[in-house]
Amino acid sequence: MKIRELIEAYLAASPEIRGTQRNTLERTGKLSIGAKDARKVTPHQIIEWAKELSVTCAPCTISAYVGYLRGAMDYAEVGLGLDGISGMAVYKAMPILKRQRLVGSGGKRTRIPTPEEHQRIIAHVGPGIVADVIAFQYEGGRRIGETCRLMWGDLNTDKKTIVVRDMKHSKMKTGNTKTLVVLDAAFDIIMRQKRMTNLPDERIFKVSARRVQAAHTRAVKALKIDDLHLHDSRARVVTKLLTEKYTVPQVMLVTGQATAGMVTGTYNRMQAEDFPRRAA
Repeated sequence: MKIRELIEAYLAASPEIRGTQRNTLERTGKLSIGAKDARKVTPHQIIEWAKELSVTCAPCTISAYVGYLRGAMDYAEVGLGLDGISGMAVYKAMPILKRQRLVGSGGKRTRIPTPEEHQRIIAHVGPGIVADVIAFQYEGGRRIGETCRLMWGDLNTDKKTIVVRDMKHSKMKTGNTKTLVVLDAAFDIIMRQKRMTNLPDERIFKVSARRVQAAHTRAVKALKIDDLHLHDSRARVVTKLLTEKYTVPQVMLVTGQATAGMVTGTYNRMQAEDFPRRAA
């Protein structure tokens, strides 16, 4: 069995795997490693594949590729009944991957979109559902996959809250569902969307996350905006709320982050100039 065939079987058996993990595994199947025999792949082949990736990928991205592949291979025997397949080749390759700095954690990002950049991106994309979703990301602080799954039946227009289902969680693939605050500007964007039915499961934003991501990436490239990701808008919302002196628990009611450390560390991008000064 080729690794690409293993990945296809793994994803078919794992509908709960979505977003970045699914996309990365699908890409892995199309790369050189996908043609290798899943039962005979060697640590050396894993290392050589990582070197190929290093031409265009950062160590943190290669870590994701390798880690997701290892997960599929570890699942094979018990989950799929495929004897002789395990992630052992990946485990054996890891010391060398780390020594050669082919894998590693990413440095903390400090980038957030400025209002001017956001306006330029929206203007470049042009009016329509995609621009509305990008605007919602800038104001709402949701992950793009969550945004594109939001449903009318989960919106409380009186309290300006919404149920966000199956949010990303390190240990839960499904079931991490929370009722969160919708900030005023984000709420206004929701309310200008057209509702076509009275069905509670009608999506608010009828567009795929992939399409929005692609449009944002094209706009950033065309406008020559340096090092800006759509997901940086989530950090922008966290930083804005902290700067406005909302408490960490209050911020978590907007973003849905599981720990205070995600708010104060990963997504907090305040700079020294954001420090509030008392009036003289």
